[in-house]
Amino acid sequence: MLFRVEALDASGNMLATGQALVGPESGQEVRVFPNPFVRQLRYTYCGTARTEAYLYDGQGHLIQRLILEPGEGTWEIAEDLPQGLYFLQVGETGMLVPLSKQ
Repeated sequence: MLFRVEALDASGNMLATGQALVGPESGQEVRVFPNPFVRQLRYTYCGTARTEAYLYDGQGHLIQRLILEPGEGTWEIAEDLPQGLYFLQVGETGMLVPLSKQ
């Protein structure tokens, strides 16, 4: 599934925009929002099995491991996470989706 992604800096200036494909190795469809986010990320997941997602900082360091359940859900993101650009990867081989933390 393709969806539009916009990455913003802490001041709200556009850093990047484009389309992203998540979960291409298994045909999984995932939508993650809002972007930018503050404390929570919500998702809709059309897969049939539980999987993992990984949140990385701009330098590629793993910040948080997230569980992705079929259907809709919410992830609580680490409270002390600073503002900036992050990347979400669904599964170990999924494409990286840019996200902005406000």
